[in-house]
Amino acid sequence: MMKIRQPEEPPQDDSETDLLNRDQYIPWFLVKLANGMTRGASKTYLKLFGVGIMEWRILSMLAIEGGILAAYICESLDLDKASASRSIKTLQALNLIDVDEKASQRARKLYLTQEGKALHDQILKIAVERARLLTRNVSPDEKAFLLALLRRMVSNLAAVDAYDSTLIAEKTK
Repeated sequence: MMKIRQPEEPPQDDSETDLLNRDQYIPWFLVKLANGMTRGASKTYLKLFGVGIMEWRILSMLAIEGGILAAYICESLDLDKASASRSIKTLQALNLIDVDEKASQRARKLYLTQEGKALHDQILKIAVERARLLTRNVSPDEKAFLLALLRRMVSNLAAVDAYDSTLIAEKTK
């Protein structure tokens, strides 16, 4: 005879019921969105143009403000220096960017080449359409509100980093 399993009794200890509710956890949604958009963009750009999302981010920065340092790109895009360095070398090898070789290593400015500008313009059309599709059911007022919230959350990252540093400092005492 088959035994029917009874539902488990809810735990009595409150510590066992403290679970992350991802339907209410904003970082889960942010990560899901960022990972999904990044993964899709990187796959598409690699297949169509031979560059990934890291290279695209650098190209887009250089299109906005050319003649900038790699360190500034890393800071602006929150990239680690090793990844940015590899992507810059890839872009150089593909003749998509120029690096001011006359300057010292730390002062070398980066510029888009004509090929880099043309590629930027092609990818930009795709990036804009992907963003449009992501927000297709969102009103202009909702977009403005969302952007205001996201800007505020980005400005709160310093407080999150300070909290993390405090926890680490306490742990290492």
